[in-house]
Amino acid sequence: MRALLLGLVMTCLFMTSLAGAQAVAAARLLEASVNGRDSGIVIPVTAEADHLFIAAGDLRKLPLAVTARADADGRIDLAHAGGLSAHVDEAGQRLLLTLAAAALPRQVYDLGAGAAMPAARSDSGAIFHYDLSATAGDAQVLGRSLSGGASLGLDVFTPDARIANSGFVTGNSSGWRGVRLDSAVILDRPDSLTHLILGDAISVTPDWGRAVRFGGVEWASDFGLRPGLVTQPLPAFFGQSEVPATVDVFSGAAKLYQQDVAPGPFELRDLPIVTGGGSATVVTHDVLGRETTQTIALYTDAGLLAPGLESYALDAGFLRRGYGQNSLGYDTPLLSANWRHGFTDTLTVEAHGEAAPGLALLGGGAEWGFGFGSLTADLAGSGGDHEGNMASFSAHAVAGAFNLYGQGWFASSGWRDLASLDGGGVAPARQRWQGGITADLAPFGFQDGGTLGVSWISSKYAGQPATALLSASWTLPLPDGAFAALSGLRDFQTGSLSGQFSFNIPLGPHGLAGVSATNDSALALYDSPADPDGGFGYRLASGWQDGGRFQGEADWIGPRVALDGAVSVEQGIASLRTDASGALVWLRGSLFAAHDPGGAVALVQTGEKDIHIYRENRPVAVSDDAGEALLTGLDAWSPNHIAVESRDYAFDTLVEKTDDIVVPRASSGVVVDLKPRAHHPLLAMVTLGASPPPPGARVLLDGEPQAMPLGRDGQLFIAELDHPRGAVIESGGLRCRVFIEPRKPGGQPLLCLREAKGAY
Repeated sequence: MRALLLGLVMTCLFMTSLAGAQAVAAARLLEASVNGRDSGIVIPVTAEADHLFIAAGDLRKLPLAVTARADADGRIDLAHAGGLSAHVDEAGQRLLLTLAAAALPRQVYDLGAGAAMPAARSDSGAIFHYDLSATAGDAQVLGRSLSGGASLGLDVFTPDARIANSGFVTGNSSGWRGVRLDSAVILDRPDSLTHLILGDAISVTPDWGRAVRFGGVEWASDFGLRPGLVTQPLPAFFGQSEVPATVDVFSGAAKLYQQDVAPGPFELRDLPIVTGGGSATVVTHDVLGRETTQTIALYTDAGLLAPGLESYALDAGFLRRGYGQNSLGYDTPLLSANWRHGFTDTLTVEAHGEAAPGLALLGGGAEWGFGFGSLTADLAGSGGDHEGNMASFSAHAVAGAFNLYGQGWFASSGWRDLASLDGGGVAPARQRWQGGITADLAPFGFQDGGTLGVSWISSKYAGQPATALLSASWTLPLPDGAFAALSGLRDFQTGSLSGQFSFNIPLGPHGLAGVSATNDSALALYDSPADPDGGFGYRLASGWQDGGRFQGEADWIGPRVALDGAVSVEQGIASLRTDASGALVWLRGSLFAAHDPGGAVALVQTGEKDIHIYRENRPVAVSDDAGEALLTGLDAWSPNHIAVESRDYAFDTLVEKTDDIVVPRASSGVVVDLKPRAHHPLLAMVTLGASPPPPGARVLLDGEPQAMPLGRDGQLFIAELDHPRGAVIESGGLRCRVFIEPRKPGGQPLLCLREAKGAY
């Protein structure tokens, strides 16, 4: 009896320990939810005596900024994780975790990070630009007063480079002359944001420098190769939310950005504001219906570079003289270099150097941003045959409704730069000072009171008297798009005082009427401009200045050329002018005429005529008899969405690609191939005696390795059938064979014949 009782006790203990072991091992798979936001992470959770355990590795997978000590088995008891509470949602099979927002990791949302776009490209071709004009200064002596001219340009482009040429021709009764302006080979490198120019170029200088034209080599940074790149530092906003929320950023009434944020602290980087001062309103809505609003003051300046960003330029060649008068006026060798670097959000440093025979120049400076404004200071010195120094500063600040700015420049008598060496150049100013203030009158109780501005500028050049000008202006927006402005100017050198008043108001859907008056003149005009995409426009003006004058102008923009003509009468003398401008585009063996190619062009190949083509969901062209159309005015270095209307194709044409996004290089052309492949689709009905084969039956065309399914009611669709073919249909024990001909007339089902056993 004692042995029996001992056996029963041992059995109970064994069963109890086994049940406990099974309880420990029985983990449930639950989705973790943090402060009401599902994480999408499923982890094993073990419940023991009202305690919840998870593996330490699983805790690290969760977006939690908490630490907890694991037990000997590598598990975390969530009850002992500081600041964290946890329970199980049985119905939703979720592990609900709640903790303070400060204990969650910071989320960073970069508003300046644009979406990835296709690489910029260019095909091979050429664009010939022309602008022809003829003018008669006095219509009564038309032959003797007649003159004409032509401005010409030729861009030859390849996938890797572009050759740009420009010049003009002018002539009258005395003769004709032509001048070459610029010729250069341009290699743009968008991956490194640089360009290399071999030929005519313009030197890169800081704000205090003076650029020169030269022939040679330029290697420089080019941020324009990525238009969406924000080079200046932009402000950030910090906040936090206990539960999931949506954050909206407003500038005035315009919504700039919207972002869903998870619980915890968050940071919005690179708030999209314009250069200068302003404010942004950040509104946070959480899932509990609570709303918080915060207004922050913002300021940025285009002269500042984002931290770590730098730009540079190296120019070497020969100074060009007599630009526009001499085609080959190169003489003095030169070297110029410029470098800028953004060290912090508020500090950008710049250095610049120039060298030529008898001249060496070295200078540098920095721009400092201080929250509501910026300050720039520069120092430079020149040596060799021209010893001197220069100092300059500029400041800009925004304080409430006031916008203040000031500039100063001082140079010694011996100071010279590369621009001074040009025979037609002007020596730099000895002194130049400028300052001003503008104010929005609305905050001062003048609702819709406009903007008031006052500015002062003075300068002094060697051998010339000093000049000083004081100006004041008032601009006033009016209802219905009208606009009024009043300005005055005081010249302290001559003692003269002048003023001007102007008023403009929209009339009709496209017209604008206006009047203006000064001390000694008056003018009234009406302007109805032509649509840049094509159409007719005109402009009428009549006024008085030492006698009456009248001018009428009309222009027409067509798909292949733009025409413009004008007649003016002043002091009884009538003059005439006419212009014609456009371009010829050679691309992929086709020649097109266009009124304005714009930044880039695209040759869209549709494969068929009369296909409507869209750009940014706006109809812009229809394909010609060759199944092509030229699109002009594309944005260079930016994505352009181009699409065709698939419904314009025949019903039996299978259009696989209806749109494309292209990023063309500047002054180039790209080919957009949206042609459908040659297809012969077929939709037929298959019958097996009085009824169709079962849906889902396998259809294996002769010579095809892959089978296709049969549809309901025996429907069979074949994307490509250009010749008669046989097919086998199988379903369970069923096996039959059908013969299919291209373009089988509708309404005549295809008969599937059962195969003899072992026939195939």
